[in-house]
Amino acid sequence: MGPKLEPVENARPISSPLPSNDEVPYRSPSEEVPPEIPAQRDHIQPPQRVSTEAALSLESVVWGSHQAVVTKTARSFGSVGVSMESDFVRAYHEQIIINLHRENVAWMHNVVHLHTFEQECSEVQWEQEPPPGSWCALYYATMSAGFYYMTKDIEQRHNIDEALSLAKFFYRKALNSLHEIDFMANPSLHVLQAICMFVPCGYAFGDTRRMITLLSSACCIAQLMQLHNLEEQPPGERTAGHIMQHEIKKRVWAFLVIQDSYLVSFKHTYSIQLTHSQTPPPLNCSESLDGLVVGGQLKILPASQPTQTSYMLLQLKLTNLKRDLFDEISSCANISPELQFNMVLQTDERMMALRRDLPSWMKSEGLPTQTPIFVQSQWRTFRISYAHMIMSIHRTFFCLSFSDKKYCYSQIACLGASHMLLKTYLDTAGCGLVESWTIPANLLSSCIFLSLNLFLSGCNDGFDPHVSKSHFEDRGIILQALQHIETSGPFNQMVKRGGIVIRRLLETKHEERSPGVSFTSDEITALVREVENTMQEDDSETMGIFNLTFDEFLDFSVNS
Repeated sequence: MGPKLEPVENARPISSPLPSNDEVPYRSPSEEVPPEIPAQRDHIQPPQRVSTEAALSLESVVWGSHQAVVTKTARSFGSVGVSMESDFVRAYHEQIIINLHRENVAWMHNVVHLHTFEQECSEVQWEQEPPPGSWCALYYATMSAGFYYMTKDIEQRHNIDEALSLAKFFYRKALNSLHEIDFMANPSLHVLQAICMFVPCGYAFGDTRRMITLLSSACCIAQLMQLHNLEEQPPGERTAGHIMQHEIKKRVWAFLVIQDSYLVSFKHTYSIQLTHSQTPPPLNCSESLDGLVVGGQLKILPASQPTQTSYMLLQLKLTNLKRDLFDEISSCANISPELQFNMVLQTDERMMALRRDLPSWMKSEGLPTQTPIFVQSQWRTFRISYAHMIMSIHRTFFCLSFSDKKYCYSQIACLGASHMLLKTYLDTAGCGLVESWTIPANLLSSCIFLSLNLFLSGCNDGFDPHVSKSHFEDRGIILQALQHIETSGPFNQMVKRGGIVIRRLLETKHEERSPGVSFTSDEITALVREVENTMQEDDSETMGIFNLTFDEFLDFSVNS
């Protein structure tokens, strides 16, 4: 049993000092004043579009990306169960976090070389001068992500009682550090790494709008630093450390490209034009510096050999398919539904080709239990991401298919992918794997599609016993998945929002609606208000406490 976790005064140097008087002063959460909001919003979305994009509207509500303004006054952080006078934890617990990243978390972000970071932590411990503020931001972000993903058994094993509170505390410290160094005017690789690192925490804590804004800022900073124009391998020095640093830059760029692709559905645009980028994908290589370089060249491993970077490489291919579809549709003026549907079908075929070309370990029918934990986690997460991508590319035609049968393949594809996703999740739910932040989001999307099927099919009169049985089973699997993600996963505001939306769909009286009729704008608006009212009534630490800045930059609504 390890010692009781507590921050230690002077265990690490404090972060950089606050800006000078001639710089814009930082405002604390309690000082932040939200802008005025209209008494009532007319409609969340034009009525003529709701029927074809109900799935996207509901997913936007779950993500929180429909919010255009702050809905309540920001509160101070208050007590998080640890001393606020110290910024760092004991080296003992610091090592626990680094080990957790190495074994379970690093493959998710893949933007930090942990061996190098571990050495930097040791050096900082003995330095008399404080480390750069940008490094402190990365340190806090790494601690926040580590505490957020910490499982109950790890907490108990090391006598850590407040991992979630510590995750929020260090998330706040990371944000503060970015502001203190004026990160937009002083870009650095550490800044980008910090933003990439705490993205899961921001989404989980309900800080969706800030994450979208910070990621957009990170994309601009990365391009200012020319991360979009990197060579395959660095020129000049060929030491293992130098080459790994170059790989980290490529990984940061890849992370931002992937995140930017995720937001295409909600923003209807993206921040990165890949046609203007020359940076190749990261290389599949070992994290160990020993033997990393042979003859001055990085030793590249085959795709059949899983590494920490494998998931990132697969996600790049997957998300680029959605990006290509978006580009193709956007390039056509006044595109007809039929032409757009043909483009969707072509992308669906490319999805099948990607599936055929997957490495053998990813094609395993079941969880590859004989492989390391991080490989099992990548297998699970990518299969879930793949299923969600099928839903994403067919989303536009899902609701339309109930009234126009020529689009029925989109309905079949979305429902099949939803069932596959939920089966993968539930079959592996008890395997002790740390869940990527994308899993709850993808799982909630699949529940939305199945719920919409129950809502729109118009076959609830009991005349067809096969349909009634199918609907009964779908309702059961939706509730089973919701119950599991709500009780066993890490804290996630998105999960709470999703539970409200999906249960409301399941409670709706279907017989009052004609077959194929979707939501009206008034219904979407009422659902949004119900979600927001429920979230505001929650006494737990919500992300109202994290609305420090950036609100004036945000202009989001459903399907904005």
